[in-house]
Amino acid sequence: MLTLQRKLKVFIVEDELLNIELYHSLLATLSDRFQICAFRDGDSAWEELSKADPDILITDMLHPGLDGWELLELLAAEKVSYPILVISGDHQGVDFLKSCHPNLSLHFLGKPFQLSALHRHLVSLLERGDATMVPPMNRQEFSPAAAHQLT
Repeated sequence: MLTLQRKLKVFIVEDELLNIELYHSLLATLSDRFQICAFRDGDSAWEELSKADPDILITDMLHPGLDGWELLELLAAEKVSYPILVISGDHQGVDFLKSCHPNLSLHFLGKPFQLSALHRHLVSLLERGDATMVPPMNRQEFSPAAAHQLT
């Protein structure tokens, strides 16, 4: 478990309730010092993001209201400095996204992924404030029935 000096505010933008619960559960295993705010659409997330900065933002790219692309555009205009973990099945758009927003602290996790990859990524962001692209799982390794995998 991580030792944190203060509560960290984590915002999650994800329209799938099961994924929100998964992220929440995983964060709880890392530390009891997270204040987690989940939003099921981009509009609600932006309303809160325009008032307060999280320590980490976790977002999918496809959700109701403002989508991930639009949300990142607004965040870039605001010149936010907190890390943003983008979780997406669009592996082709990663380089394009980085080139569009070079001043954002963007980090990527490709879908589908194993829960252990998300765990490693979050620990990396929390401990060092840095992360690299974690590639999607090899499709041959993926089993939708597996308990610790997410699509």
